[in-house]
Amino acid sequence: MTDVVALAAELLAIQSSTGAEAAVVDFVSRWLVARGWNVTTQEVSRGRANVWASRSGGGVTFSTHVDTVPPYLPPRMEGNRLYGRGSADAKGIAAAMLCAAERLAEAKETRNTPRRGRSTTTVQPLCVAKHWQFWWQSVP
Repeated sequence: MTDVVALAAELLAIQSSTGAEAAVVDFVSRWLVARGWNVTTQEVSRGRANVWASRSGGGVTFSTHVDTVPPYLPPRMEGNRLYGRGSADAKGIAAAMLCAAERLAEAKETRNTPRRGRSTTTVQPLCVAKHWQFWWQSVP
């Protein structure tokens, strides 16, 4: 199970000013593939790409972004607090969403509340340009 603070620190260590997110997109893509997600990237402009990561399903959405404003401020821990460019806006949020999706997938999350006649919930994360979206919905 991934430690959310450690993952956030890894994301913060990657410089990714708006328009130059290629390195963080690559990191997230590899992170997802290593955990069994089906990943496709779609270049939207030089240095920027969408990351489509899926498992079966779709539904609830969490959304944030992975680009940051300049200047780059590297991550640092002070006590139990993580500082650095993007820690609150929004790489820390992305890390929390990735960990949540990972844990739901590992737990084989299911729900018995039918939606349009369906009853099993699975997780599907999706990164659109600089926005993360995670979906899970009922599937047959």
